[in-house]
Amino acid sequence: MGPVFFSAWVYTLLGMIIHRLKGYRYSLIPANLYLVVFIVSDLVALILQAIGGGKSAVNARNYTSTKKSTRVSE
Repeated sequence: MGPVFFSAWVYTLLGMIIHRLKGYRYSLIPANLYLVVFIVSDLVALILQAIGGGKSAVNARNYTSTKKSTRVSE
């Protein structure tokens, strides 16, 4: 969980720097949306990891292959 909070701090700081230095034209998204985009993408990633972990645990308990739930590229 530690890197999540560090990343959130970095994105918040980036938004503050863009706002403070008036660098809006160099930013792909508005400065106040950096934290929102980070939180949404982090929640999506967390949900996908939980789904994959749950499927893998169920398959491991049933002594079946966990390949489908642990391989993203296949």
